Amino acid sequence: ITRCLAEVLEGGSSEAPLGHLEGLSAEGIREYCVRVFAPSLARVLEKEVATIKAAREEASRKEEDVGGGNDKFADTAVFGELPEFHEGLAGKIGLPNPNLMEGIKAEHCGMDNSHKTFVPPNYPIETTPAKEYAAVTDEEEGLRASKASGGKRNVRRLAELRKHATAKEAGLLDAEIIALLLYTGPMYMLYNAVLRRFPDHHVKALGGNRYATTINCIVSGIIKLSRLMKLPSERLVFRGLGGREVPEAFKVADG
Repeated sequence: ITRCLAEVLEGGSSEAPLGHLEGLSAEGIREYCVRVFAPSLARVLEKEVATIKAAREEASRKEEDVGGGNDKFADTAVFGELPEFHEGLAGKIGLPNPNLMEGIKAEHCGMDNSHKTFVPPNYPIETTPAKEYAAVTDEEEGLRASKASGGKRNVRRLAELRKHATAKEAGLLDAEIIALLLYTGPMYMLYNAVLRRFPDHHVKALGGNRYATTINCIVSGIIKLSRLMKLPSERLVFRGLGGREVPEAFKVADG
């Protein structure tokens, strides 16, 4: 809510952000708030209420699900609405720290969940966000993480990837390389929880950490690389979810 109000605040200066309101009466200030803040605040609250409602409905469906993988009793997957797509990442997770490297470090080492352990589903490695940050930014920690995985993981070095021809041609920043390294490791599980707002226990474990800088760097890095990477036209890529029904919106054309 604070960010929402700051983004629509008019006038003023860096020295006196509210200086332009000095001459307004109490009634004028009330009118100003209604005109400037109310529409933006309403959008934020509508979105948050929709999120809460969707989470409650999801929990209710889980309680009623007694049919296992049977389609008749399958949960309906929850997806974002079209306005969420148009408002982009900033509308969903917030803006990144202007100092990207500082922001990524803070999100992994200075937050409430930074030292909470988690285990990714694809390999049984107990780790923390702070350990993962160290693994991709410190060569010795990266080697240690690779050995601890029993050969299931090879943490690439930042210095090595920085010199890679594709990374250089794409113009990847160090922050983007670090974010992509983190995403290809166990941290993907937490980033997905931020974007999907699911599963509930992962979202709660985040402690409000949205990894805004890291996820924005992942997206910008992928966009840069996508301009160089060409997939054969005959290659098919499939992505599926088991045991869930798609919502009605997927079956009806946009009007």
